[in-house]
Amino acid sequence: MTAWKANPWIPALGSMLLCVAVMPAGTLGAQERDLSGEWVIDPDESDEPADVLETLTRGRSGGSGVGIGIGIFGIPVGEVARTGGGGSEPEEVVRRDLRKLRRHLINTVDELDIEQSPDTLRVDYDDLGTSIYRTGETLEGGEETSLAEWRRDVYTVERHMADDLQATEELYLDRRDPDRLHWKVSIELSSGKAVQIDRIYDRAPQP
Repeated sequence: MTAWKANPWIPALGSMLLCVAVMPAGTLGAQERDLSGEWVIDPDESDEPADVLETLTRGRSGGSGVGIGIGIFGIPVGEVARTGGGGSEPEEVVRRDLRKLRRHLINTVDELDIEQSPDTLRVDYDDLGTSIYRTGETLEGGEETSLAEWRRDVYTVERHMADDLQATEELYLDRRDPDRLHWKVSIELSSGKAVQIDRIYDRAPQP
């Protein structure tokens, strides 16, 4: 009778399966894409921040308001319902919260210049400043706590400030066209009211 011999590949196969089983799900699911490049806004496909932010102070219908002709970081406030009626926010609440936000979140940004490395994302927001995000790290500075991380193929930066004010940036390439970049900014005021600014950029032509 021929003696049975163990197949030497069986233990190796078992070890491989064990490695796959214990590997973190986030490692397998990560789908980071290179966002590097110079990007120019498509104004026809993008929101104008001033128009979006004006909805915070404009009543939905028939709200009492006063035309005050002032601006927040250059953004016209327009008609403001001081009592917060009709779905609007009091002027002083909006002004206080927007002052605490980074300028690039609430102003027009015509161009983005992005440099991506395995550990960082450097974003030049036109003439409104440059930020260097450390992927996977939580940073604290002043009243702001921020976390930058990949969520599948979306680079996400969450900012939390005092008084429950929050702002989230999402940067990702178009799923059908890698030469188009989406930049979504979501803002939640201390009162809980929220707005979203969506912008789309095209890759700048190379010389």
